[in-house]
Amino acid sequence: MHSGIHKLSSGVGVALRALLPGPAAARRSGRRWLPFKALMRLRREISFRRGGFLWTGATASSITQATFMTDHCQDAQRDQLRGWLESRTDL
Repeated sequence: MHSGIHKLSSGVGVALRALLPGPAAARRSGRRWLPFKALMRLRREISFRRGGFLWTGATASSITQATFMTDHCQDAQRDQLRGWLESRTDL
């Protein structure tokens, strides 16, 4: 029970960041937190666009969550993949 209350209070704090003054990244993360948590209960997978890519991932995945919430996850690998894809003329 205590951990459930702690999770709720930390989630409320994240959601409040969307409304309160502060860094744009924190407000954006707050705006994305609530819909993502709702989608976790309703869907096994979600699709969304970030950084020019269409992402589809499991809602239970930490990579999907990080990319959805912050636009950042494995940036170096993603940049390498993008460069490789752009260099391919046969795709």
